[in-house]
Amino acid sequence: MTLSELSGTTECTTAMVLERVSEKVRMKGWARIQNPIGFLLTSVPKARQAASCAARVRAQARAGAEAAQAQRENEQQIQREKELVAWETAERAFEDLPQDRKESLIS
Repeated sequence: MTLSELSGTTECTTAMVLERVSEKVRMKGWARIQNPIGFLLTSVPKARQAASCAARVRAQARAGAEAAQAQRENEQQIQREKELVAWETAERAFEDLPQDRKESLIS
């Protein structure tokens, strides 16, 4: 059974746990750690929690980016539809003009 399977998440890799434990050892200093097993027992769940939090943040950012993109696309579609209506209105107005007025606008 791998660490990811034990932790219940595919986001928490062995490398992530080792990196987290290494950071804690550098900050604390190996000489100050009196109970190495206890140190590891507390470090691994914290690394898993950090990985889970990072995955949640990435998912939220991805969802936010997708929502923003959908909003931009929706606004662009609305703008295109407005421009089409304005163009069609202008064409109808032009077609309703008398022929001599059309010719004066064209030349």
